[in-house]
Amino acid sequence: MMTTVVSCLLPHADRVPYNNRSQFNLQVVFYLAVAAHVVEGALCYKKAVKMGSSTPVGWGLQTALLGFPSFRVLLKMEKDGGKTS
Repeated sequence: MMTTVVSCLLPHADRVPYNNRSQFNLQVVFYLAVAAHVVEGALCYKKAVKMGSSTPVGWGLQTALLGFPSFRVLLKMEKDGGKTS
C-alpha cells in the first residue's frame, strides 16, 4: 500500500529499484512512529502534571516507550478520580 502511495506522489518513483523504495518506506514509517511516541509521551507528561501525579516524568517516559496503552491507563485514572483499580 505504501509503495502505491509513494509511486503516486513521486513521479519518478518507478525508476528507483524496489528494494531501495521499500527501505525508504520503512524508514519513513519508523521515524513517524518515533515522532508519534515522543509527542504522545509529552502529552502524557503534561496530563500527569495537570493531574498532580508524583511521577509525571515516569508517565511520560513510559508512554513514550510503550505507547497508547500506558496513556490510556492515565486517562482512566483521571476519569476515575485518581484511583488505580
